Amino acid sequence: MVNLAKAVVEGDLAATGQALAEGRISAEHARVIARSVAELSDGAEPWVPGAAERALLDQAEQYDPQVLGKIGRRILGVVDPERGDELLGKQLERQDRAAEQDRQLHAIPWGQRRVRITGWFDTEGWETVRAALDPLAAPRPADPDGQPDLRSYARRQADALVELAERSLRTGDLPTQGGERPTLVLTMPYAKLAEQVGTGVLDTGEHLPAATARRMACDARIIPAVLGTESQPLDIGRAARTISGPLRRAVALRDGGCTFPTCDIPPQWCVVHHLVFWADGGPTTLSNSALVCPAHHNTAHHTGWQVRIAEDGLPEWIPPAHIDPQQRPRRHHRHKPSPTPQTE
Repeated sequence: MVNLAKAVVEGDLAATGQALAEGRISAEHARVIARSVAELSDGAEPWVPGAAERALLDQAEQYDPQVLGKIGRRILGVVDPERGDELLGKQLERQDRAAEQDRQLHAIPWGQRRVRITGWFDTEGWETVRAALDPLAAPRPADPDGQPDLRSYARRQADALVELAERSLRTGDLPTQGGERPTLVLTMPYAKLAEQVGTGVLDTGEHLPAATARRMACDARIIPAVLGTESQPLDIGRAARTISGPLRRAVALRDGGCTFPTCDIPPQWCVVHHLVFWADGGPTTLSNSALVCPAHHNTAHHTGWQVRIAEDGLPEWIPPAHIDPQQRPRRHHRHKPSPTPQTE
């Protein structure tokens, strides 16, 4: 407010100050005009700021502040079409270089198991991130009972960012760190993992509940470790993937993607879910495996849905009783049996 007052009283925006005093524009309109004029290229002709102010005042009586701000970003090309676009291009180049240098991303512990993310992106950097997130942030198709995706846009964006990272870790496209592929290391006694009690500890010191650890163990790198009485590592084995390459290819060939009835996520973005959980001693075999996307992997572990292999060797999902009291099996449309040919 002080900066705006200086601009319209002591600065060169007297016409804006008069329009504000007469109530023809709002204070937010005045802020947009002041900002737009202040951000004009240094190479603009001396008469350009006054012309830009007059043009924006005319537009302010027709448009709200948000639209006026978009006009203000291109006002140089409007009032000086001969040189405006060239000057604007050079100005944007300088701003983009400065904005790229100022890229920041901060993760701040916020209590209650939450982390607040804040930071700055340049326009190009953010548009790149947004282009990658948008397909993953689309609302999910309605579930088999017709329930739509009720997540807010902000929630879907956050979920998309996590899924993007999970996919990168799963496909192994990331560079090595300390000679190894990025690996999430979780320490937890097997007895607690099997009984689904207590917590596991990540190598960052953060704790995860046992239920989350069981879900992670479905398609993870398992590194056996021998711990001393005070939990000091005495020996550590070689990493072993629970789902071998040939087995994963066989599961992908059979399932064709996520097996949840309404999901069309392709195989490369799915994890291999143990139908009898790995932590419960479930074998790592084709008959005990099914492809699920990250969202429906959570469904299989935490919402009462169960996955099983039917008599014909294809996976099907059993809904919890509160969704279907008869708990009738459901399967993906790609797995529905072909109709029996009719004879005349």
